[in-house]
Amino acid sequence: MGKQTLNQYYNKTDHSEVYRIAMVLHPCQKHQYFKTAGWEDVWIETAHNIVWEEFDQTYMFMDFDNEVVSVKKKPSLSSNIFDKLPSLSAPVSSELCDELDQYLTTNPEQVTNVC
Repeated sequence: MGKQTLNQYYNKTDHSEVYRIAMVLHPCQKHQYFKTAGWEDVWIETAHNIVWEEFDQTYMFMDFDNEVVSVKKKPSLSSNIFDKLPSLSAPVSSELCDELDQYLTTNPEQVTNVC
């Protein structure tokens, strides 16, 4: 009886977007959980798309670059040649990888305390 009830509720997680988002974002699991659990590739892709859709609807519109107050700097009169190297300048926002994409492309982490 208890096992049947547990299976009933566990099966409901297959239809829960929150569950899929939590598993994809879990640092120990990410997409590996679904592969280990034997999910079909279509289901894994659906879970991935659910995360992206939620990110796009909730966070993508936020413009963090405009929240930074710009301060005009005086031209540098430094004689240090390293101050003028373009490779050492800060990247512009278009050069930066989206944080969610960056997170999801890294390997799962070994986390000892997930609570």
